[in-house]
Amino acid sequence: MFAKMDSLFGVLCLLLTLTAKGYCISCQLCVTSMAQSCTGVSVICPTDYVCAARYTNTIIGGSSTPVFSRSCSPPTNCNAAGSMTIPGGTVQTNATCCSTDNCVPPTPTLTAAPTSNSTNSTSAVNGVTCRSCATVNSDWCYTSDTIRCTGNELSCVMHSTKITGPQAVTMAVRGCATRSLCTLSTQSFSTSELSSVNTFVCTDGGVVLKSGLLTSMMVFFFCMYIL
Repeated sequence: MFAKMDSLFGVLCLLLTLTAKGYCISCQLCVTSMAQSCTGVSVICPTDYVCAARYTNTIIGGSSTPVFSRSCSPPTNCNAAGSMTIPGGTVQTNATCCSTDNCVPPTPTLTAAPTSNSTNSTSAVNGVTCRSCATVNSDWCYTSDTIRCTGNELSCVMHSTKITGPQAVTMAVRGCATRSLCTLSTQSFSTSELSSVNTFVCTDGGVVLKSGLLTSMMVFFFCMYIL
């Protein structure tokens, strides 16, 4: 009887130890620009990560580039929906998660695309101005062009996407973004068939457009260093 109690106590201690150190689950890794679902290889995630599905849609000049992926993710990235306004278009993203081995997260949905800055009324301008650019076939862009932010897009962001494999995508954009996107930082994963790197680099605020020579000089020097 004592031997059985010792055995049960040992198992209990082991479970408590594993719980104290966190736990790992397995998730599928995949990415596609052709659909809102994909399947791939199963990998063991870092401790306390969950399985995530992310859907991002970039619209420039009326042309849409959707990207769907599944991967391991820290829980802080779950439900981190947000938007960007970029030259001539928008970027929207959202993520859903689940927390059991190889679970399938609900399909992320996007809200209606926000109105382009060029057509917004001046009353919607929030006082933040950011660098703006967009490029394909490169994960970096920079110009002297700026864009005035509107609504709740209070951060300046550079977002780059680089996917290698059968459906290769490389692009970079700068513009205004909701602060929720700035929590995403860099997300990457790779398999034997493909790799994906998504990076969000943000600064809070931007150039405040006001009249006056002193303000104009401050704007100029600030623009030289922002982002």
